[in-house]
Amino acid sequence: MLDMSAVPLDSEALPLVMVAAAGWLQQLMACPGPQRVQVLDEAWALLGNRHTAAYLQTCFKLGRTYGTANLCITHRASDLVAQADDGSSTAKIAAGLLADSATKIILRQAPDQLDAAAAHFGLTEPESRIVGQLARGRALWKVGGRTAVVHHLIGPSESVICDTDARMNANQAEVLPGADVGGESEAA
Repeated sequence: MLDMSAVPLDSEALPLVMVAAAGWLQQLMACPGPQRVQVLDEAWALLGNRHTAAYLQTCFKLGRTYGTANLCITHRASDLVAQADDGSSTAKIAAGLLADSATKIILRQAPDQLDAAAAHFGLTEPESRIVGQLARGRALWKVGGRTAVVHHLIGPSESVICDTDARMNANQAEVLPGADVGGESEAA
Protein backbone atom coordinates (compact mmCIF):
# COMPACT_ATOMS: atom_id res chain seq x y z
CA MET A 1 0.00 0.00 0.00
CA LEU A 2 1.21 3.47 -0.81
CA ASP A 3 -0.42 6.08 1.43
CA MET A 4 0.03 9.69 0.31
CA SER A 5 -2.40 11.20 2.82
CA ALA A 6 0.44 13.05 4.59
CA VAL A 7 0.93 15.28 1.53
CA PRO A 8 -1.63 18.13 1.61
CA LEU A 9 -3.93 18.28 -1.42
CA ASP A 10 -3.16 21.97 -1.99
CA SER A 11 0.60 21.44 -1.69
CA GLU A 12 2.92 22.23 -4.58
CA ALA A 13 4.71 18.99 -3.66
CA LEU A 14 1.68 16.77 -4.33
CA PRO A 15 2.07 16.60 -8.14
CA LEU A 16 5.77 15.75 -7.72
CA VAL A 17 5.05 13.05 -5.15
CA MET A 18 2.27 11.64 -7.33
CA VAL A 19 4.48 11.51 -10.43
CA ALA A 20 7.27 9.79 -8.47
CA ALA A 21 4.79 7.31 -6.99
CA ALA A 22 3.23 6.66 -10.40
CA GLY A 23 6.67 5.98 -11.89
CA TRP A 24 7.51 3.55 -9.10
CA LEU A 25 4.15 1.78 -9.39
CA GLN A 26 4.49 1.51 -13.16
CA GLN A 27 7.86 -0.21 -12.77
CA LEU A 28 6.36 -2.54 -10.17
CA MET A 29 3.44 -3.44 -12.44
CA ALA A 30 5.79 -4.27 -15.32
CA CYS A 31 7.71 -6.80 -13.17
CA PRO A 32 6.68 -10.41 -13.62
CA GLY A 33 4.77 -11.74 -10.66
CA PRO A 34 1.38 -12.71 -9.37
CA GLN A 35 -1.83 -11.15 -10.52
CA ARG A 36 -2.46 -7.90 -8.70
CA VAL A 37 -5.30 -5.58 -7.81
CA GLN A 38 -4.46 -1.88 -7.80
CA VAL A 39 -6.96 0.18 -5.81
CA LEU A 40 -6.77 3.90 -6.47
CA ASP A 41 -8.89 5.64 -3.84
CA GLU A 42 -9.76 9.27 -4.59
CA ALA A 43 -8.77 8.62 -8.21
CA TRP A 44 -9.88 12.13 -9.18
CA ALA A 45 -6.66 13.49 -7.62
CA LEU A 46 -4.58 11.63 -10.21
CA LEU A 47 -6.37 13.36 -13.08
CA GLY A 48 -5.19 16.88 -12.25
CA ASN A 49 -1.73 16.16 -13.62
CA ARG A 50 -1.06 14.92 -17.15
CA HIS A 51 1.74 12.58 -16.01
CA THR A 52 -0.36 10.78 -13.40
CA ALA A 53 -3.35 10.76 -15.78
CA ALA A 54 -1.09 9.11 -18.38
CA TYR A 55 -0.05 6.58 -15.72
CA LEU A 56 -3.72 5.67 -15.17
CA GLN A 57 -4.24 5.38 -18.91
CA THR A 58 -1.28 3.01 -19.17
CA CYS A 59 -2.61 0.94 -16.26
CA PHE A 60 -5.97 0.54 -17.95
CA LYS A 61 -4.59 -0.14 -21.43
CA LEU A 62 -1.94 -2.62 -20.24
CA GLY A 63 -3.80 -4.16 -17.30
CA ARG A 64 -4.04 -7.57 -18.93
CA THR A 65 -0.39 -7.47 -19.95
CA TYR A 66 0.60 -6.59 -16.38
CA GLY A 67 -1.89 -9.06 -14.87
CA THR A 68 -3.42 -6.19 -12.93
CA ALA A 69 -7.04 -5.28 -12.23
CA ASN A 70 -7.45 -1.55 -11.67
CA LEU A 71 -10.09 -0.17 -9.34
CA CYS A 72 -10.60 3.59 -9.38
CA ILE A 73 -12.74 4.93 -6.57
CA THR A 74 -14.31 8.37 -6.54
CA HIS A 75 -17.40 9.91 -4.96
CA ARG A 76 -18.99 11.22 -8.14
CA ALA A 77 -18.48 10.71 -11.85
CA SER A 78 -18.16 14.47 -12.24
CA ASP A 79 -15.03 14.35 -10.03
CA LEU A 80 -13.19 12.42 -12.73
CA VAL A 81 -13.72 15.01 -15.44
CA ALA A 82 -13.59 18.15 -13.27
CA GLN A 83 -9.83 18.05 -12.76
CA ALA A 84 -8.78 19.18 -16.24
CA ASP A 85 -9.82 21.84 -18.71
CA ASP A 86 -12.35 20.72 -21.31
CA GLY A 87 -10.69 19.53 -24.50
CA SER A 88 -7.28 19.05 -22.89
CA SER A 89 -5.43 15.76 -23.26
CA THR A 90 -5.90 15.15 -19.53
CA ALA A 91 -9.69 15.59 -19.85
CA LYS A 92 -9.69 13.21 -22.81
CA ILE A 93 -7.78 10.63 -20.77
CA ALA A 94 -10.39 10.89 -17.99
CA ALA A 95 -13.22 10.34 -20.48
CA GLY A 96 -11.31 7.42 -22.00
CA LEU A 97 -10.84 5.78 -18.60
CA LEU A 98 -14.59 5.78 -18.07
CA ALA A 99 -15.17 4.39 -21.55
CA ASP A 100 -12.50 1.68 -21.05
CA SER A 101 -14.00 0.52 -17.76
CA ALA A 102 -15.81 -2.75 -18.43
CA THR A 103 -17.31 -2.79 -14.93
CA LYS A 104 -18.87 0.22 -13.26
CA ILE A 105 -20.16 0.04 -9.68
CA ILE A 106 -22.34 3.02 -8.82
CA LEU A 107 -23.54 3.73 -5.29
CA ARG A 108 -26.39 6.16 -4.53
CA GLN A 109 -25.82 9.56 -6.11
CA ALA A 110 -27.22 12.87 -4.93
CA PRO A 111 -30.06 14.32 -7.02
CA ASP A 112 -27.80 17.04 -8.44
CA GLN A 113 -25.33 14.37 -9.64
CA LEU A 114 -27.77 12.12 -11.50
CA ASP A 115 -27.44 13.84 -14.87
CA ALA A 116 -23.63 13.68 -14.70
CA ALA A 117 -23.73 10.02 -13.62
CA ALA A 118 -26.11 9.20 -16.47
CA ALA A 119 -23.87 10.95 -19.00
CA HIS A 120 -20.56 9.55 -17.77
CA PHE A 121 -21.70 6.01 -17.01
CA GLY A 122 -24.18 5.68 -19.87
CA LEU A 123 -27.16 5.13 -17.58
CA THR A 124 -30.65 4.69 -18.96
CA GLU A 125 -33.53 6.64 -17.43
CA PRO A 126 -34.63 3.69 -15.23
CA GLU A 127 -31.01 3.13 -14.13
CA SER A 128 -30.68 6.82 -13.21
CA ARG A 129 -33.82 6.63 -11.08
CA ILE A 130 -32.48 3.53 -9.32
CA VAL A 131 -29.09 5.17 -8.64
CA GLY A 132 -30.86 8.11 -7.03
CA GLN A 133 -32.76 5.81 -4.64
CA LEU A 134 -30.25 3.09 -3.71
CA ALA A 135 -30.13 2.07 -0.05
CA ARG A 136 -26.84 1.94 1.82
CA GLY A 137 -24.89 -1.17 0.87
CA ARG A 138 -26.55 -1.51 -2.54
CA ALA A 139 -25.08 -0.52 -5.87
CA LEU A 140 -25.92 -0.59 -9.53
CA TRP A 141 -23.38 -2.79 -11.30
CA LYS A 142 -22.87 -2.38 -15.04
CA VAL A 143 -20.79 -5.25 -16.37
CA GLY A 144 -20.40 -5.19 -20.12
CA GLY A 145 -23.94 -4.92 -21.48
CA ARG A 146 -25.61 -6.23 -18.31
CA THR A 147 -26.96 -4.30 -15.33
CA ALA A 148 -27.92 -5.51 -11.86
CA VAL A 149 -28.61 -4.07 -8.43
CA VAL A 150 -26.25 -5.79 -5.99
CA HIS A 151 -26.46 -5.88 -2.21
CA HIS A 152 -22.92 -5.75 -0.81
CA LEU A 153 -22.28 -7.80 2.31
CA ILE A 154 -19.29 -6.95 4.49
CA GLY A 155 -17.80 -9.58 6.75
CA PRO A 156 -16.29 -8.74 10.15
CA SER A 157 -12.71 -9.01 8.88
CA GLU A 158 -13.51 -6.65 5.98
CA SER A 159 -15.23 -3.93 7.99
CA VAL A 160 -11.94 -2.32 9.04
CA ILE A 161 -10.93 -1.60 5.44
CA CYS A 162 -14.45 -0.63 4.36
CA ASP A 163 -15.30 1.78 7.17
CA THR A 164 -14.60 5.09 5.50
CA ASP A 165 -16.21 6.94 8.42
CA ALA A 166 -13.82 5.61 11.09
CA ARG A 167 -11.52 8.61 11.16
CA MET A 168 -14.37 11.09 11.01
CA ASN A 169 -16.12 9.26 13.85
CA ALA A 170 -12.90 9.18 15.88
CA ASN A 171 -12.48 12.95 15.38
CA GLN A 172 -16.11 13.48 16.36
CA ALA A 173 -15.56 11.48 19.56
CA GLU A 174 -12.63 13.75 20.40
CA VAL A 175 -14.76 16.85 19.87
CA LEU A 176 -17.81 15.44 21.65
CA PRO A 177 -16.58 13.17 24.47
CA GLY A 178 -19.09 10.48 25.26
CA ALA A 179 -20.98 11.00 21.99
CA ASP A 180 -22.38 7.90 20.31
CA VAL A 181 -20.51 7.78 17.02
CA GLY A 182 -21.55 4.31 15.90
CA GLY A 183 -23.13 3.91 12.53
CA GLU A 184 -23.23 2.00 9.33
CA SER A 185 -20.46 2.53 6.82
CA GLU A 186 -20.77 2.46 3.07
CA ALA A 187 -18.39 0.46 0.91
CA ALA A 188 -17.78 0.13 -2.78
